[in-house]
Amino acid sequence: MVSKFEALDPEKQNRILKAAFEEFVRNGYERASTNEIIKNADISKGALFVYFGSKKKLFIYLFHYAVGIIQQILKEMDLEESDFFERVRQLGLIKLRHMRQMPYAFDFLEVAIKENDADFHEEFSGIKHDVISRSFALMNQNIDYSKFREDFELEKVLNMINWVMLGFSEQARSKLGSYEEADESHIQVFDDYIEIMKRCFYKPTE
Repeated sequence: MVSKFEALDPEKQNRILKAAFEEFVRNGYERASTNEIIKNADISKGALFVYFGSKKKLFIYLFHYAVGIIQQILKEMDLEESDFFERVRQLGLIKLRHMRQMPYAFDFLEVAIKENDADFHEEFSGIKHDVISRSFALMNQNIDYSKFREDFELEKVLNMINWVMLGFSEQARSKLGSYEEADESHIQVFDDYIEIMKRCFYKPTE
């Protein structure tokens, strides 16, 4: 069935995926309406079930699709870059580009992991662990931590940086309404935060 969906032209695929991601993020699995999905995707209800078979199979497909985005982001990272903040900036820009293309995919992953359905738990739990472990390993690969000030505990500094980045992402989303609206001005603000944190946490350069 899924092969019929993947044989569609990319524009129609993206329209269906965006509509489905948004509906599940807004309402969760149980309350999500396939009628809303087909209305926003501009397809017939019969077509949706021809492509995916059931609401549950659609949900599982979306999970694997979103995980695929994460894996693609990791592939696009330049692991030769050893500066921590440059790696953070690189990751942020790559992630933003993907968010602009499929805005609700990352939020969907959070929704999917919280679902209590036993089938979802069995399908998702191992993949979630693998993706998180690989993401963490790649993010830290080849990083030169000697640049950080030694009078701060590194683990706490890294936690603070993570909180700042998460806060920035949430604030940007609340102002924009959708990541599709992000432009160069938001990238500049992101760069400003990176520069401030460099000054705070890196050793002064001579």
